[in-house]
Amino acid sequence: MCIEKNFPNYQTDSSCINTKNFSYSRNSSLVVFLLTLVLVVVVVVVVVALVVAAAVIAVVVVVVVVVVVVVVVVVVVVVVGTRISFLMLIL
Repeated sequence: MCIEKNFPNYQTDSSCINTKNFSYSRNSSLVVFLLTLVLVVVVVVVVVALVVAAAVIAVVVVVVVVVVVVVVVVVVVVVVGTRISFLMLIL
C-alpha cells in the first residue's frame, strides 16, 4: 500500500511512484538521448568529412600523376623527334 508524502507518517513503497524523481529520470533520459543523438550526428559528420577529404586527395593525386605522365611523354617525344630529325640532317 502506498501512503503519499503529504501524510505525516508516510512510507516509501515499491508501488509508490515519486513524481519528482520520475520527471527527473524522464528528463535525464531525454538529455541522455539527445546527447547520444548529437554525438552520433557529430561522428557521422566527421566520418563523411574524412571520406570526402580522402576522395579529394585521391582525385588530386590522380590528376597530378596524369599531368606528370603527359609532360614526360611530351618531353620524350620532342627529344626523340629532335634527335631523329638531327640524325636525318646528318645523314
